Amino acid sequence: MNTMRFARLGFFLFLTHLLLVGCGTDKVRPAGEFPSGLKKLEGSWIRVTRSGMVYEVWKKSENSEFLGETWRVSGGDSVLTEKMRLFISEDSLYYGATVTEQNEGKEILFTLTAEGQEFIFENPAHNFPQRIRYSFPKKDELRVVIEDMGGEKRMFFNFFIGS
Repeated sequence: MNTMRFARLGFFLFLTHLLLVGCGTDKVRPAGEFPSGLKKLEGSWIRVTRSGMVYEVWKKSENSEFLGETWRVSGGDSVLTEKMRLFISEDSLYYGATVTEQNEGKEILFTLTAEGQEFIFENPAHNFPQRIRYSFPKKDELRVVIEDMGGEKRMFFNFFIGS
C-alpha cells in the first residue's frame, strides 16, 4: 500500500517538474525570433531633463530589425546623439549602438544575456557602458540603465510614451 502511494507521489512530482520546466516566460523562444517584450519599444519615448527634452524613437525596419534614434532637443535645436539597432545574427540577439562623436563613429555591439522582466545586453570588453538594461516598469514607461559590469558606475534614464 505505501509503495503504491510513493509511486503515485513520485509520478505526480515528476509531472509537476515537467510542467514547471516547460512553462517559462520569454526565456524559451525559437531561435531567430525577437522576445515579445522588446516589441514594446516601438514608438516614441520622451525624457524631460533640465536642459530640454530627449526623444528615443524605435521602429521596425523592413528587414525585421528594430532601429532606434536618440535626439536631444534644447532651445529649439535638435541634435542626434545616438543610433541603435536590435538585430539577430547567428541565433543571438544584439543591441548595436553608434554614439555621435564616440568610438570613432563605429557601432558597438552588446549581446542579449538575460530576458524577462528586463532585457540585459552586455559587452564586457567595452569601456563604458558594459551593460545596458531595458525594462518597462509600467505600461507607458521605459527604463534604460547603463552600467559597468560590477554595477558600481550606473546611470538611469526614464522615458515615457510620447506622441
